[in-house]
Amino acid sequence: TAFIEPEETISINNAITSLEQEERLEITRILRELAAILRKFVPVMQIYSEQLGLFDLNRAKALLAIQIDAKLPKLVTYPVIDLKQAKHPLLFLHNKQLHKQTIPFDLTLNTENRILVISGPNAGGKTVCMKTAGLLQMMLQSGLLVSTHEDSTFGIFEILLVDIGDSQSI
Repeated sequence: TAFIEPEETISINNAITSLEQEERLEITRILRELAAILRKFVPVMQIYSEQLGLFDLNRAKALLAIQIDAKLPKLVTYPVIDLKQAKHPLLFLHNKQLHKQTIPFDLTLNTENRILVISGPNAGGKTVCMKTAGLLQMMLQSGLLVSTHEDSTFGIFEILLVDIGDSQSI
């Protein structure tokens, strides 16, 4: 296959190619000038970008708190978990979509009562309670409000270790 360009169009195509090259050079020049003007504002723009990220994070945290009916419990410096009307947030959201009720539970662990034995039938909620307690503690220590009654009390732990020992996923 051979393509033969008519002589009349050669000069027109050369002019178009030249104009396209000039356009690319002009775009590059404009972008360089704009970058030079904005370069002195980079530190301020970085601060603004970080602030916008924090605003976005706080808005997301607030929207989640509204969705899961979260509260700020009492915070103490000693190790304690005193959950009142605690609900697993994901289970709560799932049940909310299905117009089902999520049954809350109470749990207290402190210096006098440090061991918890949970027994009951299969599908009785044992794993859900354990995962809820751990998740709420992690959420709180990550700066989120939690789906408990505001009279609940949480201590802040330096180390949180979790091994539930099964592969159940709620």
